Amino acid sequence: MPLSLIEHVESREYSGDSVTFHYVLRGTSSDSLAWAALLSSTATTYNGLVRERRPGIKPIWVDTIAGTGDWECTVRYCQPDKVQSEVGTVRIQWSTKGGNQHVTQSISTVARYAPTGKAPTDHKGAIGYNGENVEGVDLPAPVFNFQVTKRFASDGLPSLGTIHSLTAKVNDAEFSVTDTVTGQTITLAAGECLFEGAESGQVGEDGSMDYVYSFSASPNKANFTVGDVTVAAKKGWEYLWVEYADAEDATAKRICKRPVGAHVEKVFETGDFAPLGL
Repeated sequence: MPLSLIEHVESREYSGDSVTFHYVLRGTSSDSLAWAALLSSTATTYNGLVRERRPGIKPIWVDTIAGTGDWECTVRYCQPDKVQSEVGTVRIQWSTKGGNQHVTQSISTVARYAPTGKAPTDHKGAIGYNGENVEGVDLPAPVFNFQVTKRFASDGLPSLGTIHSLTAKVNDAEFSVTDTVTGQTITLAAGECLFEGAESGQVGEDGSMDYVYSFSASPNKANFTVGDVTVAAKKGWEYLWVEYADAEDATAKRICKRPVGAHVEKVFETGDFAPLGL
């Protein structure tokens, strides 16, 4: 007899920030088959709520000889932070807010002005030259910070020593992670992802545990200019600093500061992120 899952007429029971669905499942005497059918026939999410890991199931009547029966089933959906995740569940939270940076070079000089009859000095994009130094300016910076929470089985917890050794390291190969609920994926090229560390999360009754990983992303760049200097490549978490020197502006007939070199420095070690288990 084929299995069928029938929702009660007055099924949906709302309570605060949760909702419970009531069903009758027909066609099997096996509790394991009834359980599997219930999970495969109901959605994992409902209106932003998440299905509880262990829906309720109990027999109404069962005929083990004929292999059939009816089961009373309840499926509850509630806020994600109130549901124990299944082993292997991955959730991503991200933000692009809050970054800042000190900039000494502009992307481009839009205009230069000088008193009537005089030519403005061309500093080649240097910002805030005060006659001695290039002071620069503090600006909001494009950032991409994200947290990844994954539920691991008690016998498959990533090594704490490995996590410690990878903290403050940059990915040495492409790094990709997918949210198992939303399907949203983050993929970053080698050099673009900084692992900022991890912390422990919820612990399940079965010993499973959430690991909460924190990352920051910065894009790789290539073939861009700093004044008259062309930078062939700079990975996201490498540091670029600009060297300035006195130069004569023949048009303005004065000495100014101009970039004479752009230096790309490695300031973070790289590492293999595979042992994080993502």
